[in-house]
Amino acid sequence: MDERVRQERLRRRTELGTLSSWQRREGPNAAESSRVYRAFGLLRVDGTDRTPDEVARSIADTVRSSAPIAPRKAIPHDRK
Repeated sequence: MDERVRQERLRRRTELGTLSSWQRREGPNAAESSRVYRAFGLLRVDGTDRTPDEVARSIADTVRSSAPIAPRKAIPHDRK
């Protein structure tokens, strides 16, 4: 994620009074968090103005587009 975009989102949330306690704690640690994300190959997901369902769909779409999954064989179940 572009740092300028992140800063703009934080500025807007601060102005609106919607900056969460998590965001206030994370602020000073943003560089370290970014380093850890890169070290583990993690992707950031922008959840700004999105519902939890929209964030989940965004994550699923990202996973599908970057790592196609081979179809799995059906496993027969014992219905006794």
